[in-house]
Amino acid sequence: MSPSQVDLKIRSLSVLLAEDSPFHQRLALKLLKEQGHCVTVATTGTEVLKAMDDLYFDVILMDIEMPELDGLATTQIIREREDVGERRVPIVAVTSNDNRDECLQAGMDAFLHKPLRSNVLARTLRRVTRPSAA
Repeated sequence: MSPSQVDLKIRSLSVLLAEDSPFHQRLALKLLKEQGHCVTVATTGTEVLKAMDDLYFDVILMDIEMPELDGLATTQIIREREDVGERRVPIVAVTSNDNRDECLQAGMDAFLHKPLRSNVLARTLRRVTRPSAA
């Protein structure tokens, strides 16, 4: 393994991918699976909330523009739930817009631009899921 590959190696994570675009879903799934992660896909904010009721996730990759309930509103609901005792799940905004501040103010932990790039994704996942990040 090259030094850059070693730097990007992280433990296998349970990832909730909140993405309604088939193209961006396929890309994210490919990158996440190549990195050894287990991925559950949700296409709406409502599906994200349901998945979180049923399963444990190490991190959420949250698209901002989804039908029914967008990523910002979904994140705010998740953070409100955590205020009443649920553990805090790192949430990474994934968007093609330049709305970093809005995402961070909504309670997200990091921000990635579409299309995702493997090395940036791996570094971000490592940063938000390390024990001191939670």
